Amino acid sequence: MSKIDETYDLSLEIIEKCHIASRQFTGVEGIEETFVPRPRLGHEFREYFRPGLYLASKCSREGFAPNPVSLKEEEELFQFDCSARRQIRKEMNLFWDQKHESLKEGIAHRTGIAIHGPPGSGKSMFLKQEIRRLVDEGRVVFLVDSPWYMKESINKFRSMEPDRDLVVVIEDIDEVTRKYGEQIFLETMGGLESANNIMFIATTNDLHELSEKIRRRGRFDRKIELGLPDANLRFKYLEHKIRGRESSNRIAKIAKLTEGFSFGDLRDLHRTVYVYKMPLRESLLGIKSEITESNAASSKKRRKTLEEEEPECG
Repeated sequence: MSKIDETYDLSLEIIEKCHIASRQFTGVEGIEETFVPRPRLGHEFREYFRPGLYLASKCSREGFAPNPVSLKEEEELFQFDCSARRQIRKEMNLFWDQKHESLKEGIAHRTGIAIHGPPGSGKSMFLKQEIRRLVDEGRVVFLVDSPWYMKESINKFRSMEPDRDLVVVIEDIDEVTRKYGEQIFLETMGGLESANNIMFIATTNDLHELSEKIRRRGRFDRKIELGLPDANLRFKYLEHKIRGRESSNRIAKIAKLTEGFSFGDLRDLHRTVYVYKMPLRESLLGIKSEITESNAASSKKRRKTLEEEEPECG
């Protein structure tokens, strides 16, 4: 019985699905050679997973297994660049470069990066771009929304590929911990602390929504904020959306009028003005009013959270 049979008991049908989805995601042909043994770190092993994005979930027939996810190139995906994104990429590259030094010193090679920022700041858009880059570099990425499935899938993956680089993405980690309970999440992360060659990437709208136990160093060593787009990013986004219909000067003026807008707000502005044909001034006033109300509600919630975290004196 093969190693795949011993761990996943995956059928050839499932393997073929992995092939097809990986090709859809990466655009790579010639997948027939996926399971050819190749040397790595002085050992012979098989890469059972093609580079790609997989959803860590429970399968109906095969038990726990990462299911391939196809992410086709989106025509409207805005390729934005900012200092925070460059910092995150720098941290990622530094982590992979330090792999051999960590193993040499007997230190578990793992890290966590918590990306936080207000809704519409581009966290999901950024993740899609970085996942594609990681896959293009030959890495496997797991998308998880359950501590249990995360643990089981990582353990299964490691039993098949003990040395392979793995990236685990937890979107909206605050919602995951609320749904399953903080203690369960902590126990799951604690059970993975000795795992090697793993990078955890989590996103949240507000870092203070996470307890100190979750966001402490050792679990998430880097906390990087993706803030609202500045004037330059707003101009580039609007230019991407409405070039050919507005002059550069007109786009620059709109970008100036949208200070404090998120990418989501800019998307709403584009839709209301250029799809629904609402006057620009009316649309701007409506969105700004919604932003003011949202900021007031967020401030109130933040004050309440800080009051609850404040230690008692006496």
